[in-house]
Amino acid sequence: MKTYKSTTSERQLFIYQQLTAGRHIQKSQLAKQFAVDARTIQRDFASLRAFMDEYLPEYTLNYDRQNNSYWLSANGIGLNKAQCLCLIKILTASRALPKDQLTELSNRLLKILDEKDAQKVKQLIRSEQRTYQPLRNLQNKDLMNLIWNFSEYTLLHRTIRIDYRNQAGHIKTHTIIPLALTFSDNYFYLIGYTNTYQKNIIYRLDRIIDYHISQKSIPQSEWQAHQWNEGLTKKKLQLMYPGKNVKILFEYRGVVEAALDKFPLSKIVQPKTDQQPAVIEVETYDIGALMWLLSQKDMVTVLEPDWFREQMITTLQKMLSNYQ
Repeated sequence: MKTYKSTTSERQLFIYQQLTAGRHIQKSQLAKQFAVDARTIQRDFASLRAFMDEYLPEYTLNYDRQNNSYWLSANGIGLNKAQCLCLIKILTASRALPKDQLTELSNRLLKILDEKDAQKVKQLIRSEQRTYQPLRNLQNKDLMNLIWNFSEYTLLHRTIRIDYRNQAGHIKTHTIIPLALTFSDNYFYLIGYTNTYQKNIIYRLDRIIDYHISQKSIPQSEWQAHQWNEGLTKKKLQLMYPGKNVKILFEYRGVVEAALDKFPLSKIVQPKTDQQPAVIEVETYDIGALMWLLSQKDMVTVLEPDWFREQMITTLQKMLSNYQ
């Protein structure tokens, strides 16, 4: 261990930096490192504790008797090892970020922890991150900045002109009022109102090729007329496909919790038994609901409304014709 000569203020700044980095530090190690006796280091800790009690009450200086070390806890500030692991696992499983941005974000979260805990978390995520494969359209996308920029634009109340590549691969220009940025089914989406179609349209963020923001503010009455209730609307959206608002009643033979989780605005009308399927009522949008219900094989029978039931039948017939 290298020995340093230092003033009292330099020692205390070093100790504070180590503590805020999440490290557990021992008095005996510091005494050797700075070539002072243990009582000097004890006075340093006493001064730091007094300073934090006076100016940083959200922090607490703790002493671990088992390891003879000091560490800093933050009341409601920062993250612990379990929280960091949970966030990294969710980010990795979503595949929603390019690999370099996932790695950078994971490393920043790990820096919150002390070295021992960070090493444990690294071991737990190593295999997943080594084989991480982002969603195909995210390569070379500066997605983090796009997320922030478009989130900020929803507060500025100005129009944006975007060049957008649709599902067919064609690039079209849209002029929109940005209303909200949201995340669903592994992708980030921009919701914007367009006068061309007189409605809100959902744009996948990674398909925006270029954009330009107007310097002219939109009148308050105009953007308020198209406000987007993100919390309520997300409960109705499936696979980020909008459509007509609809209440659907269907029999379900699969795991009931899976259907309830997919449709937050849902309720069990008839519980599932050994003899009969569950009957579930959901409030949602028709296009995304149709796609999800079709993905459930023979576990679903739509009961109401009649027009949606007919839509299911027609779609199934078209699907069958693909194999004839």
